[in-house]
Amino acid sequence: MVLPAHLQASPVYGSLFAVAGIAQVGLAVGLLAAPALGRLVVAAAVSLALSRWPAPLEDAKCAVRFLRAHARALGIDPGRIGAWGSSACGDLVSLLGLVGPQAGFDHGQYADQPSRVEAVIDLFGAADATNLHDSEPFMRAAIHVALGSSTRVRRAASPGSYLGTGANAWAGAAGKLPPFLILHGTDDQALRPRHSQAFARQLEAAGVQVKLVLVQGAQHGLNYPSLQPTPTQLTDLVANFLTRSLANP
Repeated sequence: MVLPAHLQASPVYGSLFAVAGIAQVGLAVGLLAAPALGRLVVAAAVSLALSRWPAPLEDAKCAVRFLRAHARALGIDPGRIGAWGSSACGDLVSLLGLVGPQAGFDHGQYADQPSRVEAVIDLFGAADATNLHDSEPFMRAAIHVALGSSTRVRRAASPGSYLGTGANAWAGAAGKLPPFLILHGTDDQALRPRHSQAFARQLEAAGVQVKLVLVQGAQHGLNYPSLQPTPTQLTDLVANFLTRSLANP
């Protein structure tokens, strides 16, 4: 939990940060210095999204419940929690935003707390794990390790599968799904940008507030100085999105 000194006196917004590796940790740290930071604090929970399914989603849901159960001690507002992650964890945080308790992934501690989040930032995830024919061999192999070859399991791990289905209980509980910010590189060979483009269309069709940003020149990461928008601009974009979305969840 990273809490700037001037925010320690009263509750602030929370953000669950999930990554499959360390490529985007710099972007998370950059958020702490962003001009738009305001009352946003980043609670960084690093999770290995390529653990065997469904453990990653169960762990992520438990992490959200932990934040709510300990909100007073941590000094965060339990009603204003955002989630963001990159690559396989882009899928993970999208699932947090879409998958309600009826889907059966809410196990473990703090069962009296909801695992819903109020904002989602998906960085170059694979919204459809059943369709990876044009992904790099390493990515296909990594997802095979995590999900196996079962179409049923891969569909269950695909965020788009929960739009417009009975498994999505969040919409009925709150009247709306959380807003999404999706970032994807135009030159990503590991997970093609078509994944995010198709997912954004699905979200929009379901009435979800979504903003898709295709980062020119980016591959499977967003830390290169030559990108457009630049890494600094992307940091501000993420901070602004979280601040705006969590201000009125």
